[in-house]
Amino acid sequence: MNNGLDFSVVQGTETIRITHGAFPGGYFTYRIPEAIGDVNREVWTASPRTAVHPEWKPAAGGGWYYSWERDGLLRYSALAKRNQHAVDVHMTLKNLGDKPWRDSFSFSCFNFRNMPEFADFDGSRVFVKLDGRYAPITTIARKDSPRPTIQMWYVAGGPRGLGFVESFQAAPEVYTDGVLAARSWDGKHLIAVASDKPLFLFNNMEFSCIHCCPSFGPLEPGQEGRALHRAYVLPETRIAELDQMLAQELPNYAG
Repeated sequence: MNNGLDFSVVQGTETIRITHGAFPGGYFTYRIPEAIGDVNREVWTASPRTAVHPEWKPAAGGGWYYSWERDGLLRYSALAKRNQHAVDVHMTLKNLGDKPWRDSFSFSCFNFRNMPEFADFDGSRVFVKLDGRYAPITTIARKDSPRPTIQMWYVAGGPRGLGFVESFQAAPEVYTDGVLAARSWDGKHLIAVASDKPLFLFNNMEFSCIHCCPSFGPLEPGQEGRALHRAYVLPETRIAELDQMLAQELPNYAG
């Protein structure tokens, strides 16, 4: 049972559109990914040299699938599937270069500006979990960067000093749990992004989007890793109920 949750793919792009019967007329977009690879030398999927224009194909076990490769750089695949509360994107990533990667990641964007119930351009309804409680991002310490609408967070217990994160100059010395959530304007509904192996979080108020970026781990040349992105759409759900759901569905969640 999917309780009204559904998604479709946008051919020629890395994007899926997520809808829910509880919110007629609007949609979320999930771009998978915007960037991927070595945390210190990532590949951007919209850059001219590495532009990705995928052909999504139906997957044998349900859902939609595509893959992309650039010789000498990397190969990845994305499999999007629906479950009861979320859309899952199972990803693989292989190092095709000749140097080891200290760590590896994918940076996927969950955008809700086209969903009137959730659109939030000032961050007042976007939450991180810090010191055991969920707090609006507007109430916690930030690091101001040249792009004032952007904020990033390293995950508690995880690595620091990642080149991709440091390049944005927007990560304060605040270490959160690996989930980023947004609440509807009336306080009744919730959306969230999480991962099986969260590496860092990213929020951009300018575009009303949230990102939970997983790690594929250190990858030697020729080595492949796996990771999961998950985007939740949760009508009639309080933020206090989120932890129990994450603990049941994500094996590494320690909230």
